Amino acid sequence: EHGKKKKNQTNPIFSQILNVLHDRKGDEERVFPRWKSEDSVSAAVKREYKKADYLELSLKTLRDSHKAMYDKIGKTIQISDFNPNLKKYSIDHTPDTTSDEVSSPKIVTHATSPIESESFTKDEAMRDLFMDPKKFDFIMDRLRFKKNLIIQGPPGVGKTYLAKRLAYYLMKMKDENRVAMIQFHQSYSYEDFIQGFRPKKDEKWYLRPGIFYKFCKKAMRDDESNPWVFIIDEINRGNLSKIFGETLMLIEADKRGRKFAVPLTYGSDEKDETQEPTTFFIPSNVHLIGTMNTADRSLAMVDYALRRRFSFVDLEPQFENKIFRKFLKNNKVNKKIIDKIVNRMKTLNKIIADDTKNLGPGYKIGHSYFCPTDNKQTYNEKWYKMIIESEIKPLLKEYWFDDSEKAYEHVNKLLS
Repeated sequence: EHGKKKKNQTNPIFSQILNVLHDRKGDEERVFPRWKSEDSVSAAVKREYKKADYLELSLKTLRDSHKAMYDKIGKTIQISDFNPNLKKYSIDHTPDTTSDEVSSPKIVTHATSPIESESFTKDEAMRDLFMDPKKFDFIMDRLRFKKNLIIQGPPGVGKTYLAKRLAYYLMKMKDENRVAMIQFHQSYSYEDFIQGFRPKKDEKWYLRPGIFYKFCKKAMRDDESNPWVFIIDEINRGNLSKIFGETLMLIEADKRGRKFAVPLTYGSDEKDETQEPTTFFIPSNVHLIGTMNTADRSLAMVDYALRRRFSFVDLEPQFENKIFRKFLKNNKVNKKIIDKIVNRMKTLNKIIADDTKNLGPGYKIGHSYFCPTDNKQTYNEKWYKMIIESEIKPLLKEYWFDDSEKAYEHVNKLLS
């Protein structure tokens, strides 16, 4: 009869894709979707095309409701066969068309950009990090094992810079679609992070997914072997228990996956008591990297909940590192300025570290303030003094806010 399937009939190709988008169910012709944007999805179909080929189906609406009806699917696919050209194909098949009946579509136009992401090697990851390769390997091992990592250190040691490098190296490619970055602050909430009600123009309130919720949903739709990395800058500025809510437990490496799904606070409609609450889980391919500034006076002691769920690594200023000296030299900073930077900042950091009553080792000043970023600029005495006046001086005034004379004394020593 019309509308009924034969036992040996395969699922419609569109149905397969939607099934995987929603709950990753499917038959032997699994579809492996990978998001390219919030409005479109790329997928690889094992049977009809080579596994390496990507089909991109245009979706009009998916990001808000996380539901896709057949009438919201466009009739265009793009396929990449690992050459520089993307080819756009036209398909006239309806959702009832089975994959057995889908013939090779005809080329309509050529797209302009390739799907493939740029590969990322260890050499690229280590470039300008001023870090021992063994330490880098140790940090990567902790990230893979624990899935949650916090990089802590004084200002200017390259915490955020390292976080991005770790993310790319974990993925073995620079795939921005699988990396997200936010910054916590004191007013950051569960509603921002997981889900909450937000007003619309019609003055009604609607349940909206938060940034981490949406990130995890995208990761769920990807193959489990593809890592996704969520970076939280200044992670200790937020109240983790408040922000993560009931999902805090789920970030633990052994609490990942559907079997540990929990009901969410705003998971059901209060008007419908029979409605099952929405559940949520964090997939095993999601990794969290947080950064912490150890010189932030506004922070309370990091609570045990954070310590237990994350692996911690420390970064130190690298003024005495030979690789840092070589980096400055390669960027055309003359030897006299290099010596001044290294010797004076080394002396200042010792004074800061020894002042355990007011400051301490966590307040030392990092090397990244002196890392050249523009090859066109001249890195001379004028440049050095500009860094001291605009970057280091405000920091020292904040450090010794109750002893301005001491702050200016050290600024003058750096400028002399």
